[in-house]
Amino acid sequence: HGFWVDSCNVSIVQCRMDFGHFGVRASNSNITCTNSILMPVSNEIDSHFDIQNCIVYPGWLPYSSIKNSIIHNAPNYNLDPSSIGSNCLGIGISGFSNSWSVDSWDGIFVDDSYHLSEEAAATYLGTDGTQVGIYGGMYPFDLTPSYPLVKKLDINGTHNNGKLNVKINVE
Repeated sequence: HGFWVDSCNVSIVQCRMDFGHFGVRASNSNITCTNSILMPVSNEIDSHFDIQNCIVYPGWLPYSSIKNSIIHNAPNYNLDPSSIGSNCLGIGISGFSNSWSVDSWDGIFVDDSYHLSEEAAATYLGTDGTQVGIYGGMYPFDLTPSYPLVKKLDINGTHNNGKLNVKINVE
């Protein structure tokens, strides 16, 4: 259970990685996370996370960077001294520059898809001037894939003059 990264470089873009207790963990790796939901995320001392415009349920994140993100479900979360954080929103967070610590999530989200209320989207801005969280930044979260999905593929086993009879339904 969970997603373990060991001895490699990984880029996570517009993903929802909800693995419950085990979450996303890393050892001897560099992981870049952009506009994603990471529940929870932690790393070993020999790894580095670069997290931007994400929803993060943090574990232990030494030697990492968290920027323009929402630190969720982490009352009194303190950034490890070896990490840097800026323009983040959370309950009781400390150690982040230009960030906001709120007492509760009341009025922050309009739904369980992490859409910020109009007021919150205008108030909590990242370093790039867009809202913090997954709907800000260069690649705002979108459930519509940015590439075509093959919904159906039929290949007739016979061919005419070296050509297969293929039917593809792509959306």
